[in-house]
Formats: sequence, structure tokens, C-alpha cells
Amino acid sequence: MSGLDKMDALPRLEDLSDFKIWKKLMILNFTKTSADKIVFGTEMVPGTAASEEVKGSYTRRAAGAFQDLLRSVGKQYLDLICEKSDVKSAWDEIMRTFEMGNEISLQQAEEEMENLVPEATVHASVTKLKSVIQKLVASGGTISDSQKTWKLFKILPDSYAELIKSIRIDESYRKEDKSFDFDKIVKLVLARA
Repeated sequence: MSGLDKMDALPRLEDLSDFKIWKKLMILNFTKTSADKIVFGTEMVPGTAASEEVKGSYTRRAAGAFQDLLRSVGKQYLDLICEKSDVKSAWDEIMRTFEMGNEISLQQAEEEMENLVPEATVHASVTKLKSVIQKLVASGGTISDSQKTWKLFKILPDSYAELIKSIRIDESYRKEDKSFDFDKIVKLVLARA
């Protein structure tokens, strides 16, 4: 990698400790690529009267900014933004999640985790669980993969009882240290949903 490539490399957001620096570097990246106003919502989608050149420029910058955002977050945060329809809403979701880490108390996050209930669909339940896990971690808490998995089991519908039983006894859903492999189990549950 040349010196220029290193300078152009996107920052990586893996946890709360990276957030402040990541945010500043991403803002610089968006500014450099002339997408900052799109990301922050101060440049609107060009109207139908705009020239094709203006529309094309906006579309390229918005898509590039969204792609940069997706590439810059750790896989544990992709669920937060993948379902967003535009870069502004994806950016806003990351800001809410991480900036609330400074506001939400660990006790509140733990209470939310404790009071999780099943949502209307399995997919919604998994998404909610991941969101609460992220809030917990952002507020300074920790949770093991096994604890995450037990919480997942708790919010799954009764129709998943046999699947849960098979996961509990199948060693392939465990890591070397014998703890559950949460990501692998989530993939299996969502595949069945």
C-alpha cells in the first residue's frame, strides 16, 4: 500500500472507543468527496427540473458516501445501517446509537436487556436484541456470546423449541472455549424465520 493509499483508507468503527476519531475522519472523508452536505441533510435530492448532470453528480456522491459508510463500520454494526434507504438515515442511526452511549446509563441498558420481549416477527426480535446489545456495549457494559444466545432463546417463539434444543447439544454451534457462537446461531435462526 502506498503512502497515498494509507491516507485515503477509511477509518474503522469497531466499538465505542473508536467512535470520536472515526466520526471526525468520516466527516473529513465526506467533505473531501463533496458528500458532506448529503450526509448531513443540507443538500436535498435535485428536483425534476435539475439537469441530468446535477442529478447524476448527486446520485454518485450519495452512493459513494453510503458505500464508504458501509465499508467503515465493523460487521457488528452493519445491521444498524444496511436496511436504511439512504446515507443520511444510516449516518443518523449510527450517531444516535453511539452518541446515546454517552447519555444512556449502563443500568438503563441492562434493564432494557432484562425486559426484552418477543417482537411480531423473529427477524424483528433479532434486530431488537442486537440493538439492545449495542446499547449495552456503548454504555460500557459487556455481554458474552453465551449470554447473548440465552437472551435470543428467551425471545424466540415456542415453535423454535426443537431448534433451540438441537443448538444446545450440537457442538458445532460452540466456540473452542465451549461458549455459544452467537453470530452462527443468529444466522441459523434467521435462515429458519
